[in-house]
Amino acid sequence: MIDPEALAREEMSEEMAALHTRLDAARAQREAAAEASKPSELVAFRMRVEAEERAARNEAALAAAVAKHGAVGVQIDVVEVPDGRIVIVRRPHAALYKAFQDLDKVTFEEAEKLVRPCVEYPDKGEYDAITDAYPGVVNSGSIKVCGLAGMRRAELKGK
Repeated sequence: MIDPEALAREEMSEEMAALHTRLDAARAQREAAAEASKPSELVAFRMRVEAEERAARNEAALAAAVAKHGAVGVQIDVVEVPDGRIVIVRRPHAALYKAFQDLDKVTFEEAEKLVRPCVEYPDKGEYDAITDAYPGVVNSGSIKVCGLAGMRRAELKGK
């Protein structure tokens, strides 16, 4: 006579074995994909070298800007770009800031008109490349420039 409970256990065991096989296959696929997406040792090393070179350029530019204009947060400020570069802005001329403050609505173009003349580093070509890739840098720059002009953080939220 066939034991129904034994048959059910055997079927359950076969299903578990099939599930384990699928799980192992899925894990192997994930590991292969993760390995394939890793940069090669050469590429990874190149990326580290480039990051160090970028950091050295950033630090040299910041030191030069501090020597020329004064302290960070007082005379100049730094906008960090997602790719590791920086934009250094200086305090705006009073007339430029007043014209910006008199605006009823701040558009992207108006923020750019405020920030662009205040960019100390990088040069205009690289700044354009940065803002093409990361347009939010203009907004971040306008917040930094307004802060350098004396606007407080709570007031910045309203503008």
